[in-house]
Amino acid sequence: MTIDSKIYVITGRSSSGKTTLINELEKRGHCVLHETARPVLEERKNYEATKEEWLYRQKEMFTRQLRQENKALNGADRLIFSDRSLPEVLAYCLHLIGYIPEELKEFNLERRYSKILAVDKLPFKPDGTRIEKDEGEVEEIYSKIMESYQNFGYNPISVPVFPGNKEESVKARADFILNQII
Repeated sequence: MTIDSKIYVITGRSSSGKTTLINELEKRGHCVLHETARPVLEERKNYEATKEEWLYRQKEMFTRQLRQENKALNGADRLIFSDRSLPEVLAYCLHLIGYIPEELKEFNLERRYSKILAVDKLPFKPDGTRIEKDEGEVEEIYSKIMESYQNFGYNPISVPVFPGNKEESVKARADFILNQII
């Protein structure tokens, strides 16, 4: 992709409200790309979580994310909001298997995304699908995600948590994001 990419990535720690925010942007009529990790994790939950299985899962997540992004970008003249992105899959590879597979390193991810919008932390809530066991692991993975973005030349923009009830806070976050890019 070129610097003219229209993909704006919503990222953040596990359980920080990314999907809720994506759903709010979708309700407002924006094109969104939903998370690819959760469906893969749910489909593969009955397989033993060996290094080989994690490698398979990460490659599948990468493939699905790449396909989804490319389809959305094909002739797109609109804003596209993505719940996570390819550099995050690479960060999870480092965390789960200790390396990035060679076939995933060949992609040029610089300038693929217009902006990276990192939602600030909310309390971590294990849900049976997330891989993180506790706040410590959440922070460790988030650090790798931010490093992955920085390695590709991105400078994520922090999206604060706003006061009010959940609905008000989510709407304020969506407004903040839209003000950052329009």
